[in-house]
Amino acid sequence: RFLNLVSGIHGVVGAAPLEWSSRLLNRLTSNFVPVWNPYMPTGATPLKVPESTPAPAASTTPAAIPRKVVYMPACVTRMMGPSASDSETEAVHEKLMSLFGKAGYEVIIPKGVGSMCCGMMFNSRGFKD
Repeated sequence: RFLNLVSGIHGVVGAAPLEWSSRLLNRLTSNFVPVWNPYMPTGATPLKVPESTPAPAASTTPAAIPRKVVYMPACVTRMMGPSASDSETEAVHEKLMSLFGKAGYEVIIPKGVGSMCCGMMFNSRGFKD
């Protein structure tokens, strides 16, 4: 939501005020707040967990491999969408779900994935706990 707010502000006030204010905040917070640039991502669309679908009927061929995949979308792909300047408008998880669907895969997303996070983004910013 915050990224969508920043993207909306960019649309109203333009790039210069955002860059100036983010540089100031970056200095005041010892690089904690990133400096805004035109390639900053927008917020991603919410993850749509597919409803449970029955498994496809078993194939008569013994070598048939079930077309199921477990997809664990990273928290960063659930939060960050494409940049407002990108020609691509779908978030990573939307694009992957589309590809899985076109390939005929049943997608299984673990329950509660929306509240899970590996912590990598926080760890890389110095928050070790």
